[in-house]
Amino acid sequence: MKKQFTLLVLITFVAGTLMAAGKYATATGNWSTTTWYDAATAGNATTAPTSTDDVFINDGVTVTIDQAVSVASLTVGQGVSGILTFDGIAVRAAVVTGSITVATNATFIVQATGSFTNTLAIGGHITNNGTFDMSRGSSTTVCNVTFNGTGEQDLSGTTPVLTRFRGITLTKSNVSDKVKCTIDTYFGGSALLLLTTGTWDQNAGNLINTSGNQTLGSANGVLLIDGSGGYTNYNSTNLNASLGASLAVSAGTFTVNTSGTVRIGCGNNSLTCTTPGVVNLTSGTVQIFGRLTLTTGTSTINGANVFIDPQPSFTGASPLSGGSNAFEVSGAGGTFNFTSGSVTLVNPTNTAAAGRDLKITSTGTVNITNGVIYIGDGVSTTVSTGSAIYNGFLNGSSWAIPNLVVRSGGLTGRNLGLKSGITVGKLTMISGAIESIASTTVTYSAAGTLTYSGAGAQTSTDLEFPTINGPANLTINNTNGVNLHAARTVSGTLTLTTGTLSLGANNLTVSSTGSISGGSSTSYIVTDGAGKLTQNVGASAAKLFPIGASTTSYDPVSLTPTTSTDVAVNVGTTLPAIAPAGFNYNPKVWDITPTTASSTSITLTPSAAIATSVADCIGHYINSAYVNVNVSRTDNSYTATFDTFSPFVTGTTDLGTSFAQTKIDGVSFDGQTVLNPTHQSLQVFDATGRFVLSSTDNINMNSRSKGIYIVKNGNQTFKIALN
Repeated sequence: MKKQFTLLVLITFVAGTLMAAGKYATATGNWSTTTWYDAATAGNATTAPTSTDDVFINDGVTVTIDQAVSVASLTVGQGVSGILTFDGIAVRAAVVTGSITVATNATFIVQATGSFTNTLAIGGHITNNGTFDMSRGSSTTVCNVTFNGTGEQDLSGTTPVLTRFRGITLTKSNVSDKVKCTIDTYFGGSALLLLTTGTWDQNAGNLINTSGNQTLGSANGVLLIDGSGGYTNYNSTNLNASLGASLAVSAGTFTVNTSGTVRIGCGNNSLTCTTPGVVNLTSGTVQIFGRLTLTTGTSTINGANVFIDPQPSFTGASPLSGGSNAFEVSGAGGTFNFTSGSVTLVNPTNTAAAGRDLKITSTGTVNITNGVIYIGDGVSTTVSTGSAIYNGFLNGSSWAIPNLVVRSGGLTGRNLGLKSGITVGKLTMISGAIESIASTTVTYSAAGTLTYSGAGAQTSTDLEFPTINGPANLTINNTNGVNLHAARTVSGTLTLTTGTLSLGANNLTVSSTGSISGGSSTSYIVTDGAGKLTQNVGASAAKLFPIGASTTSYDPVSLTPTTSTDVAVNVGTTLPAIAPAGFNYNPKVWDITPTTASSTSITLTPSAAIATSVADCIGHYINSAYVNVNVSRTDNSYTATFDTFSPFVTGTTDLGTSFAQTKIDGVSFDGQTVLNPTHQSLQVFDATGRFVLSSTDNINMNSRSKGIYIVKNGNQTFKIALN
């Protein structure tokens, strides 16, 4: 007997040290009748657990809740198995004042049958490493969960199998008290995200709405998506699941401040904000399939990238109806602030009805101070069945949009329609075009910029590049080039980044307040027609004219006049006349026309220079003949000073260097002929002073022997050389 007593004491001692205090379900059965082991007494309990008990469901045991339950904490499983479920016979209410833990391979799940809505209230944390399922994906086998603890409650786990709710309610002490979720968490059913008081903080993983529209309707409720968390109304692995869920913020706050992604709506479902709701889209990616409607509430986009697609392309998705607007800011009492980030209208609406893709008509407070609105994502090719034009009208004549980018994508004829005037700070045309509705054009702010940066060749239009209230600044950033459609003036900065701007027959003027930034062999202005580039050139200040004769020939000019003036410049490939004997010219001709002529240093740089034979020259074509002068040449650049202007060419000669001094009182020598356009009385002597001839016309020297000759006109004398 003594040995038996000793053995019993030893077993109790071991049990007491290996098992935490609490009640353990050690056999399968109902909550009210199963065997409960009480670690405190090292024996089986005579009653089911109460509100002061920590409860454990052992491995291999299934316990069915068949009565109202109230416990201090709950742990299901020990790492191998263990199941806790409801009986499906009547509504059951469970209260856990502390925390719930579902161990690896364990399950806490609602009943398989029986149309009853159970409830679970929890005051602590939920740690799910197995399966926590309060809906089974059904609207009848349900347990709605209320988080009512003080301070922060965490919903976390290590690679859980499933975390799923039906309804989620927050009734915490303060709006700042959080339920912080860091795992993928599913819920479903219309209006079953009830944030009465408190903040649901999806800090990692995704909060996934599997069905039903949701409303934030309490002023003390906040849905916060931050950290790396996300929110979505469909399962990313099954895009057909729950295509119609929306999120309406009629009170409380919806904040997106995450590195993750938020996905909402489809068809006519969307994200909406009305008074006194607050929507803050601070960072992260927000994908809205349908529409974004901001009416009388307070909404801010200050860092997030928002993508609105009224025609989602995934299987089973339905487009936005014809009368709806994809992105609408309206209402009399609303406030909309757009300070940074972007809004992209991915695809056009699918109808020619009254619906718009972008509509700003609010009489409330609209502050668009920065950020970008993109028309099209540049890659989508969804076809609009209702209209050949882009139905996205900018509707609201008083609104200023700092940055508008048209990059429609692959849809033929997809344009941006303007129903009423919009002031734009920066318009970037990547593809597509502007469609005029009631003869409306884009109006630019005082320092507005028009940028062309398409993947294919582009041509400007009156609508995007108007003469009145047009852009101050123009940027060319298209490797395939841009064609100017009409004469235009840039009063700010013409930035040449990549590619060419071809003038054709149109003049481009950079005003006295403007300038050109850039200019190189990879980005310049092509004067491939009668059009000229005009700039103001200050006195004794060198200015580059980055022009070329074609898209493959960069032939710039630099001018330094002694008097400030506007200068128009063009370079072509057709020489005004055949080069005289002994001269060889590059096939480029520069037409330089200053408003006020003065002595000017001119540097001409043809794209391909000719190898020097004896001397380099610039040929100045005057009165149907070339006057050639010696030049200073560095690499491909030819520099000389002129005080009269007409076409210029560059080249080389084998006639020696004396032609550089052969011009007096309008009389000149081109290496072959003494040119006498004013019919002065000229006398020619050889090097010994012997008289050779006299004439009042041009004198052809080709028949004379090589050597030095003196030409006199009665006032002055100059020397020529025949080599």
